[in-house]
Amino acid sequence: GLTHPLTASIKHNRRNVEMSANKERSSAYWRATLRLLTAMPGLSAGGSPLSSFYKHKLPATAFRAIVDPLAAMLDCNYEKLAQNRSALALMDRLIGEVASVIARLPECTDRERQARQVTGIASSLRKEVLLKLRLMRSADSPMRSRLSRGYDTDLDYTVGYFVRRGRELRVDVSGLEAVMFAAKAKLVETKKEREDEVPLVLPLPE
Repeated sequence: GLTHPLTASIKHNRRNVEMSANKERSSAYWRATLRLLTAMPGLSAGGSPLSSFYKHKLPATAFRAIVDPLAAMLDCNYEKLAQNRSALALMDRLIGEVASVIARLPECTDRERQARQVTGIASSLRKEVLLKLRLMRSADSPMRSRLSRGYDTDLDYTVGYFVRRGRELRVDVSGLEAVMFAAKAKLVETKKEREDEVPLVLPLPE
């Protein structure tokens, strides 16, 4: 059927407003992502030394690579995620995988020291990630918010980074892979649902 001109005009104006707001949110989102990426070892993005990365950037990086994809995959806010025992158990496994990748990065050359670091890194990460999760309370994950609207996320650059490095270093990152692919599948499904939405059509005046 034909769309009434008034309906088309309203939809056009609303779309322009939404696009403007989304552009602002997207710019802020990707600026934050860029700042995070410059800290990651191995990306050659002008980041910090590994020691500084451990101390200052790793907790935030791990949070974005572990907690946000879980929130997106389960479609819940941080508070509900913190109350989900199954999600917390999976989170613990993912923290272990991230710690194993970090401990085996080429920037660490002493293999014995690397092996001893895994437990320490995992323990420290667990405390930092859970603390931040509790402090976020009922806040929504930016990744979950974007995914629920069918917008692209930084999955490939956050959790994807640890998956790629894990494969290179022959570290088991099967949990991280599963979460990343599940979140990506959810994004594809959401985009399809939005494309299939039928626009409101008003009858033409006689």
